Amino acid sequence: MIPPSDIPAITALHDEYGLTAKEALVVLLLYQGGIILRERIRDVYCDYPTTAPVEARSAIKRIRKKVRPHITICTHYGIGYEMTPEARKTVQKIIRRHHDPAPNHHSGAQDASGAESL
Repeated sequence: MIPPSDIPAITALHDEYGLTAKEALVVLLLYQGGIILRERIRDVYCDYPTTAPVEARSAIKRIRKKVRPHITICTHYGIGYEMTPEARKTVQKIIRRHHDPAPNHHSGAQDASGAESL
């Protein structure tokens, strides 16, 4: 089940890169920083806990194909994966842009006198 607090970020990653909800959850996991173990990625991405950790590699391969060259995910062979600091900044910008759309410079709002405020 997807935590409700993650839905806006998942939507932003879907809109930007066409990621599925599970792919976006993996990206958000990597976005937290540090090396994420293959088993943890498998647990987030796969429906069955008995799935081999090697499935994390397949998930990362699909994600990389969609987000390249904007988001870089490094491999720590035999251990797991890590998002570069630059990629984390990119993800942060995407999430912020989706949460805070560009301000409308002329909203057409009126003040108490009926005049339009700028």
